[in-house]
Amino acid sequence: MLNFEDIEGRDSVRLSWNRFIQNLPPVSYKPATCNPPCCAVLNPYRQIDIRGKLRICPFCLTRNAFPPHYKDIPNTDLPPELLPKYTTVEHTLSRPAQAPPVFLFVVDTFGLITFGTMTQVHELGYVECSESYVFRGGKEYTQERIQDMLGLSTTTRSAPLAGQPMPQQASGAARFLLPVQQCEFQLTGILEALARDPWPVANDKCALRTGVAVNVAVGLLEVWQ
Repeated sequence: MLNFEDIEGRDSVRLSWNRFIQNLPPVSYKPATCNPPCCAVLNPYRQIDIRGKLRICPFCLTRNAFPPHYKDIPNTDLPPELLPKYTTVEHTLSRPAQAPPVFLFVVDTFGLITFGTMTQVHELGYVECSESYVFRGGKEYTQERIQDMLGLSTTTRSAPLAGQPMPQQASGAARFLLPVQQCEFQLTGILEALARDPWPVANDKCALRTGVAVNVAVGLLEVWQ
């Protein structure tokens, strides 16, 4: 079994499909999948029987025969998708997909986090100008620290003094999470102004800090009601 901590140390995050592939060129064949209805793609977490030409799916535990292009592989020369060091493999298909991909979004409430070397949480509820909170991509933050920096912890939330009216500006998590009809103008402006990450990154390194972005998103959602 692969060591998750080692994988995270190499790929930056456990969600390895969010990482740019740096050292492995695309393979020129389609991925092998488990039998229907499972259809899981062959990956380094499977068990294989080279002598019997079989593989065991780690999701449904079904035994599947090797595909034709695997039939003569030796145990010392496995294809990339079977090697633990390649948790992400890009396949180049010889024929185009029969149907284009379909993306379906059912959206009620919007929030926006952009990330590269830094992670930015955009305050969509602030209408005077574009405002965001910046987190360093290489630093670890606790949920309490994230909420404190965003002004969402119980110690940083400010209440109006007695006799004062409630402020018109959005407060709490509603500063960051709003119905689309209330933040369409701010959201469109932010997306139109997005630019390439200005921070320099070495050629063999990945600038994406997906782990920090996901961690910040969780911290924000924990206080959303």
